[in-house]
Parts: sequence; C-alpha cells; structure tokens
Amino acid sequence: MYYGEIKKCDIANGEGVRVSLFVSGCTHHCPGCFNADTWNFKYGSEYTDQTEKEILEALSPSYINGLTLLGGEPFEPENQKTLVGLLRKVRESYPEKNIWCYTGYLYDEQLLNDSRARCEYTDEMLSMLDVLVDGEFVMSLSDGMGSGSRACKESEMVIELIEKFLEAGFSKETAIRMMNSAMVMKGADDLYSTVDLCKINLYTGMAKLYKIGAAATFIKRGAEVECITSQSLPVGAQVQMDISVQETKLTGGDFVVMVTDGVLEYLHVKKPEDTMQEIIESIQTNNPGILAKKIMERVMLFTGGKAKDDMTVLAACIWEK
Repeated sequence: MYYGEIKKCDIANGEGVRVSLFVSGCTHHCPGCFNADTWNFKYGSEYTDQTEKEILEALSPSYINGLTLLGGEPFEPENQKTLVGLLRKVRESYPEKNIWCYTGYLYDEQLLNDSRARCEYTDEMLSMLDVLVDGEFVMSLSDGMGSGSRACKESEMVIELIEKFLEAGFSKETAIRMMNSAMVMKGADDLYSTVDLCKINLYTGMAKLYKIGAAATFIKRGAEVECITSQSLPVGAQVQMDISVQETKLTGGDFVVMVTDGVLEYLHVKKPEDTMQEIIESIQTNNPGILAKKIMERVMLFTGGKAKDDMTVLAACIWEK
C-alpha cells in the first residue's frame, strides 16, 4: 500500500485533534475531487513498518483524540489488508481513542453486500471503526433571495446546514425539510433560498435531482442537452414544502450543469432555458471547469460584460473507468 500524507495534528477530519492517514488508490474518480492525485495506487510513499511506527507514536499524546483514515479510498481491497493490521495495533495500544474512516462506498449497498469493496478483511475493518462517513457524490447550489452580501450569507448558511444534516446521517429529503423548518422558524418574510442538489451513484450512474425553487439544471450528453425544471417554491417560503425529485441515468462523458436564476434571467430572451441549451451544446470540452467558465463568458455577452445579479455556474463531468 502507498499513502499520500500523514497529518499529525489534524482538526478538519473528525472530532478533536487527530492523526490522519491519506491512503493512495481510488477507483471512484468523483467529479471535483479535492485530492485527485491519490487516485493512483502508487502515489506518494510506500507504507512500511516504519510508517506504522510513526503513526502509532503520533497517536500517543493525550490531546490526540484518535486516528482518521481517508484518501484515496481506504476500502479499496488493495488497501484493506494493511489497514486492518494498523487498526489492530491502534486498538491494542490506544483503546481509549476513536477511529474514523471516510469512504466513497455506501455502507448498506457496497460494504455489506457483494461489491468491488468486499473482501476477506472488510468485516473486521468495519468492526474496528467508531465512525464511518460514507456516501455518494453530491453537488449542491443555493441562491439566496435578493443580491449582495445578505443573499450570499443566506446561501452559505443553507449549504452549510444541509452538509451538517447529511454528515449526521439524515436522508437528502429530511435534510432539506429540516433546513426549511429552520428558515421558517426564523420568521423573516424575505428569508428564502433555492436549493439545487444532485446525488450521483457512481456505480449505477443514476442521478437524483432535488430541486426547491431552483433554476433549471442541464444534462449534457454528447451533442444533446436535456433541461430539467421544477415549479416548487424556495425553502423558507412555506411550512409544508414540495420537493421536486427527478431521476436520470448518467454515463461516461456526461455533464451536469447547475445555474442560479441570475444566469438565465440576464440572457434577456423569452425562453432562456432554450438559449442556455444552445450555449451548452456549442461548447466543446471535456473539462467541467472550462465548460462553466465558457458558459459564464457567453452569458456576460448579454449583460455588457457586467454581472447584474448573483450569477453562478456549477458543472461536473462523469468519467467512466
């Protein structure tokens, strides 16, 4: 096994101060991955007995709460044998400390049932974890009502709360409804925000789109672009809310493009969704960052080069391994 990094005083990946091991090797290849270098199973340094000793020594201070495994993908079968050996020694040496693990595999679907992740070490590895953070690839966009700093803060608050609810294990629908209840309870008449959330199962390619008052989402498949819309109200607008949930199948090379309403409104045409489809169809690239940038450049031609509202384009591409 190889690893990319060992952080000996990490406060970002679990509760308290932790030692974090970033293993190498990952077959998920999530769009927008923050650590894409570690997809390579030979990235970084080779894990040796000395590496294990270094980790165990780093765990010894009383202020260290525990060990976190992430990557890369700890539950790739190529990594599990080595990690099980490490976890046994951590449990033996520091029974009072906790162990966290971040994985792209789904606990119920992939880790407990037949899948690429399952091997002879999986059950033992799971048994030694205190916290397992699993999940699909999720992309989300929120647009607070109005413009300027207040709208920006509303949008940030919505995304942060939804992230916390999802990390706590709530379903997407429940997280959105809890977010809505929190905003309604605040009681401000104009405290509304849209939510556009896309959950992608990287094994089946099935994507679920949750749209609450959000602008259209566009799916680019080769030369064709599909437009997905909804008529629901934004979060905070009413106690009993409607969540528009739509499903679509994605394959390698497909793009998902989300935009805020300002992007469409300032096209200044009768059917902005149709115009946006034409814009996306005309852009030839395999890079989601370039696609988003070129979309914004085209839209700015309609505004005289000035942003008239909060204008955001979020794009992701699916690569099939």
